[in-house]
Amino acid sequence: MIMTSRISAYDAIPYPNGFGVDKKSWEKEDLTEVKALIKNLIPIGFPLLNVSLGNPHYKPHFGRPYDLPMEGGYIPDEHPLIGVSRLLRITAELQHEFPALPIVGTGYSWLRHFFPNVGAAIIKAKKAKIIGLGRGALAYPDFAKDLLEKGTLNRRKVCTTCSLCSDLLRKGKLAGCVSRDRKVYGLRKNP
Repeated sequence: MIMTSRISAYDAIPYPNGFGVDKKSWEKEDLTEVKALIKNLIPIGFPLLNVSLGNPHYKPHFGRPYDLPMEGGYIPDEHPLIGVSRLLRITAELQHEFPALPIVGTGYSWLRHFFPNVGAAIIKAKKAKIIGLGRGALAYPDFAKDLLEKGTLNRRKVCTTCSLCSDLLRKGKLAGCVSRDRKVYGLRKNP
């Protein structure tokens, strides 16, 4: 059996309840305990680690930068690129600390059709070993095929970061892309 995990490296929840958070300010990360946990995972043969941030019920924009909030959600006081940058920076710090451990970077869906370019730069700079795509893969399940065959993505298929997939999950429904999968979710104007 292979064990792996996704870790929220910085919850953005005030200390002492938050993980990876500075004791004096929840607005700053402190990766000391995160790195200690990873050090304990490596000797047990942990082959892969996926890094995320935030808590989907408390600060969802930390792990999933978006343009539109979920129903009843909030509009963050920061631009989504700040959230993307935070995800990339923290992942890079962990990958640098543990160069032999394949770390999966996340937060690329907001970048839409530019994510392959940013992902390639991240891999080349050794800031992550694998690029993960969550919401973007729901919206555009054949993105890898298009990248391999065409060398580019179709802008009309990428994630719109409308948060409707997250809203489905919150409501306990089958997650998918409401904007792009009209066969399952019916006709709807793209946000």
